[in-house]
Amino acid sequence: MFYLIFILNIFFASGNDGTYYLNKGLENKENYAEAEVNFKTAIELFKKDYNYKDLAQTYYYLGYLNELYSKFEPSIIYYNKSLSALNKIQDNNLLFKCNERLITIYIYLNNFNDANRYLKLNSQLINEIDNKNRYYYTEAFYYYSIRENGNALQSLRKFDLKNLDYLELDYYNILASVFDQMGDYHNALENYNNLLNKDSSNITFLLNTVKFLYKNNDYKKGDRYYKKLRGMKDSTILIERAQNNLLHSEILFLKGDYNKSLSILDSIKPFFETNQIYNKLSECLVVYKNNYRELKRYEDYDRVVEEILSVKEKQINSQLETVSKINDALFNLEKENLELSHQNDIYTLTTYSTIAIFILTIVVVIIAFIKRRKTNEYKQKIKQIDAENQALRDILDNDFHNALDSYHETIYSNLDANKDSKVFNDFDKLVKIKKQINDFLSNRNKKIF
Repeated sequence: MFYLIFILNIFFASGNDGTYYLNKGLENKENYAEAEVNFKTAIELFKKDYNYKDLAQTYYYLGYLNELYSKFEPSIIYYNKSLSALNKIQDNNLLFKCNERLITIYIYLNNFNDANRYLKLNSQLINEIDNKNRYYYTEAFYYYSIRENGNALQSLRKFDLKNLDYLELDYYNILASVFDQMGDYHNALENYNNLLNKDSSNITFLLNTVKFLYKNNDYKKGDRYYKKLRGMKDSTILIERAQNNLLHSEILFLKGDYNKSLSILDSIKPFFETNQIYNKLSECLVVYKNNYRELKRYEDYDRVVEEILSVKEKQINSQLETVSKINDALFNLEKENLELSHQNDIYTLTTYSTIAIFILTIVVVIIAFIKRRKTNEYKQKIKQIDAENQALRDILDNDFHNALDSYHETIYSNLDANKDSKVFNDFDKLVKIKKQINDFLSNRNKKIF
């Protein structure tokens, strides 16, 4: 059904509709299937327009959508597609964000080598982003995840505390977690309290604080905070909700409420299995094992121990499989980019050819217009000259004949034999002068044109 909607969207939409579907996808991110269709529609429309800026942004959002729903494999592929589109444009902020998300995913997958690779890439962009604290947080989270607490604290000391902005809660959370992992009760509790003072409605912060207190045998404070959990709304994001329930099951184990802890584990274990989130599944099984041990359910305990070993093996195989799939996807992405680049070259060539033909057509029309105008002017000039010549001939003929008649009268009235030859010579000169004037008028046209 959603695939049909996707095809119809592409068929009827114009290139300008890409932004519409992008925004629609962002509005509907709580509905995975609908958001996915809208993002993919936007992608196809941005491809048509060779709009790499919005194409990169949409791939990023599609990657984040899959990450929210714990679909890490497609998420990695879409983030890489975003990075590929970014090769065409200059957007270091989005480049940093893509690397940042890939670091987080690879940490979730216990793939610390790739996480470190993207962390190094971001270290080269630290001076290009709006807030350097973003990098220091990711760096601290990476070191915390590999249990290098000293390096994590060193990263946190680089924070600009006057410019924490939206990273304030993340800063106190990672700081509390590092001190907790180090066994520094006082500093950990101080930062957990800072968290709750900043945002008392955040269920994840509260669960971490309660777990910390029970783990350190501070049941009095733990019980006080635990009561606040009642009636609190959980996250709408599935992975966060499952992780919060895992925390809750650990708290119930620490409280000695083993059966309730097992009940919560039963509700979240299928989620981690289905989505192949093996690191969280392993944590889940460890809590199972601890509950079975306390309940003296040794058969279940032994079964879970074997299951933990099996999950670790699956995790290794899954990582190898994921790497293989991602490599194949990236190879196909390179082919897709080459095809897109080729299409772009054809599109550019066609555009330039169309422009050249259009310009040439305009030039030809202008030349034809000028030529026609010149021809008309030429014809008009000829008519004007002919009219002037004819007028001159008429005047000349009239004057010449008048002069000739007058000359005849003079000849016949004053004829003198001694002067005959002179008179006739003057008459010949007059005829020659007329011929010279006519020749001049005829040549006048040729010289003008």
